[in-house]
Amino acid sequence: MFQENIYVAPEGVAHQVSDLIRALPVCVEADKIASTLRREKREPTLEEADKIAKAEAMRDILIQVNAFDHLTDAEGQEGYVRPALLGTEERLAALERKRFA
Repeated sequence: MFQENIYVAPEGVAHQVSDLIRALPVCVEADKIASTLRREKREPTLEEADKIAKAEAMRDILIQVNAFDHLTDAEGQEGYVRPALLGTEERLAALERKRFA
């Protein structure tokens, strides 16, 4: 339903949205298994453990928070200053008041 009119790349082609779409059913199934395991207070079978591990591996690859040193290639270059910060030092130095206390 949510993937209607969305491009899905062929299997094996790196495409974030396509990979998320493929991972969703695997992760939903693994979450159901984990919920059942908690409810029944038991350890997973080998097959269940494999499905949970596969879902966790997919999540680790697809959902990376703060896993990047720089957002762009330009930010990774020596001496790069973000455009919003250009001239900030001069503006602050030109202020009559250095503190607001």
